[in-house]
Amino acid sequence: MANINVQEVKLQLLYFKEEVEGDLTHYFYSPALDLYGYGDTKKDAEASFQVHLEEFIRYTTHEGTFLSELKRLGWQDKGKKQVSPPSIADKFNSQSVQSLLKKQPKMYPQKTSMPVCDGYAYA
Repeated sequence: MANINVQEVKLQLLYFKEEVEGDLTHYFYSPALDLYGYGDTKKDAEASFQVHLEEFIRYTTHEGTFLSELKRLGWQDKGKKQVSPPSIADKFNSQSVQSLLKKQPKMYPQKTSMPVCDGYAYA
């Protein structure tokens, strides 16, 4: 993300494990960005999530759609050029979050750097 202004944002991630046919897979999911990471271990899942997050940011900033994509995902325009992520509660109506809650995920706050686009900052 060279030459892009960034700001730290606190995201809530859901962490859970799922066993399918004897194979255990670890997952991290961000309802605010609708992004997953997964792997054989918790550490692998966290690294996978980071790769997906970086690719999401790279692609949407390259295409000029980063801010519009955040708004599509339910991020709120707080005025004065500030946006904030939706809360997990705001995402409860989403089918993906509904199904994940049945897996009894643990919540992890994660600070991550997000680009500041069109002069917008994060509230």
